[in-house]
Amino acid sequence: MLFANTILRPPSNSEADSGGVSWNGATYQILGKTEMNETSIQSMKMPVQYLSCQESRLTYADGSSRTVYHSDWEVPFPEGLLIVSRTDLRGIITHANDAFIQISGYRKEELIGASHCVLRHPDMPKRVFGDLWQTISAGKKWQGYIKNLRKDGAHYWVFATVVPNIRAGTVVGYTSVRRQPAKAKLEAVIALYRHWIELEGETE
Repeated sequence: MLFANTILRPPSNSEADSGGVSWNGATYQILGKTEMNETSIQSMKMPVQYLSCQESRLTYADGSSRTVYHSDWEVPFPEGLLIVSRTDLRGIITHANDAFIQISGYRKEELIGASHCVLRHPDMPKRVFGDLWQTISAGKKWQGYIKNLRKDGAHYWVFATVVPNIRAGTVVGYTSVRRQPAKAKLEAVIALYRHWIELEGETE
């Protein structure tokens, strides 16, 4: 665990040149150790999700890879909202609605032009996205549960529906609509995904 038992926060202006830890495009200062507790965290107004972050290396279908940092902190799905995005044929984001921007933790200009893989969480099995791409590339609708990674390392669950955008008989991109997932089904989904990831590890 890279940041186990530590607390991170963005550096102040006076600390900006003093180094720190680079995390998801920002620099953070390591502040605390095991004696830090929830009360002291709250008194310093530090996000709890900055505790006990893990480092993972993700490799994508195109062979590219990146290092991500993630915590156990879950952000609830925004009540009554739908997350909507559109991508081109390669999965590059061309549209992001306000709910998407809000829950992802990214600015709109960071999302537009980025690959949807920026949301990929290490707890997601590769076979889920393999099935997604196989289905939508065939011009069909795909639905499933996805655990997304926020910019700050926290996560959120969604129930996603992805459909091809068809113009003059040709698929020109994809639209994804994410809804609040059914909590009653998440426990089984999490167990299944964990099993699939274990199987993927055995074959690597």
